Amino acid sequence: MKDGEDRYDLRNYEDDVSRLQSEVDFQEDLVGNLEKKPIDSYHNIITETRPRKKGISLALIFILGIFAGIIGGIIGTYTLFLINEKPIYTYEKVNIINNKDRDNAVSVAIRKVMDSVVGITTVSTQTDFFSMEESLLEGIGTGVIVDERGYIITNSHVVNDGEVQNLYVHLYSGEQLTGELIWNDELMDLAIVKVNRSNLPVAELGNSDDLILGEIAVAIGNPLGLSFDRSATAGIISGLNRTVEVTESEVFYELIQTDASINPGNSGGPLTNIKGQVIGINTVKVNSGEGLGFAIPINSIRKIITEVIDTGSYKKVQLGIRAIDMSDFINIYGSENVPIDYGVIVHTVLDNSVAKANGLLKGDIIIAMEDEKIDNYRKLQTQLFKHEKGDEVRMFIIRKNIHMIVILKF
Repeated sequence: MKDGEDRYDLRNYEDDVSRLQSEVDFQEDLVGNLEKKPIDSYHNIITETRPRKKGISLALIFILGIFAGIIGGIIGTYTLFLINEKPIYTYEKVNIINNKDRDNAVSVAIRKVMDSVVGITTVSTQTDFFSMEESLLEGIGTGVIVDERGYIITNSHVVNDGEVQNLYVHLYSGEQLTGELIWNDELMDLAIVKVNRSNLPVAELGNSDDLILGEIAVAIGNPLGLSFDRSATAGIISGLNRTVEVTESEVFYELIQTDASINPGNSGGPLTNIKGQVIGINTVKVNSGEGLGFAIPINSIRKIITEVIDTGSYKKVQLGIRAIDMSDFINIYGSENVPIDYGVIVHTVLDNSVAKANGLLKGDIIIAMEDEKIDNYRKLQTQLFKHEKGDEVRMFIIRKNIHMIVILKF
């Protein structure tokens, strides 16, 4: 966890318990209300020749020629003396600079990861809502190779959230290969694509948990299509653990913020540190502000990458509930006697589920998981990506105005 992000503070736990014990038994009314509604980019010197005058004798010309020769010799000798003493022009020695002399940390980082960056193009079928006529929709994005056997990470929206008719991968060598979508999740905006090729160049993954504000970050991608493929931009890490609301129903959590220029075609490309290690996958750009780009931290998806490569798929742990956001509940029923203005209210506990096995009940308000505040159901689902079968997790809830801790065993 980084400083400044939401936590559930246990120091106030007992005070919360005391205060809530004296409040109205909110959950009993809440459960009743839950039944009312269902959820679903040189000069030249010119010598002038004059005509010779007539009437001059040959003797005179001969005498003048000898005289001019003597005078010219004297002047020439004197001029040569001056030139040898102080040259009219001086030249500096020019050093030839090779590429290695021009290297800097950013260029080294770019070179390290560049050949593992790929372009991704797709063709999807789009149906018009009114005419019901179908048309082809072309898409383009970026990806990065994470395994030499052909596994590539990109964004889910780059592959149209799985609804693609054709998918092509464009390698650094210029070769185009057919790609296969192995796994994707719209919530995480993440997808894994595979090509039938081995011994591919692989990007080194870094540690996104060890990032600090102000360190250099490099983004690589295809911002304006394949005509500008593998464009690199550099900036700094300008924020950590950012929450970005893309639409009213689409929110991303715990993102890396950078001022390295990121445009739509960069989606799915790598964000690297100064060592050329991938620390994030570029995912969204806030159009209302300049210098704001975001990436999914690589550490949050390591488990997914490993499992998909090992097994061919990824299964997120499931809690086994249907729920409603507290904010939505307040909009419907009002805030009277509501003990808290955030969280997730359990609407239904499914049979044979983790929730059922660990004692969650209808009407429980989920407010935190470990040290992560749970604002809404989407945040809850995002937190589940961090865990796998066999993990034990503390969940903080409010049940009948009493704060409780439930240990979940997945």
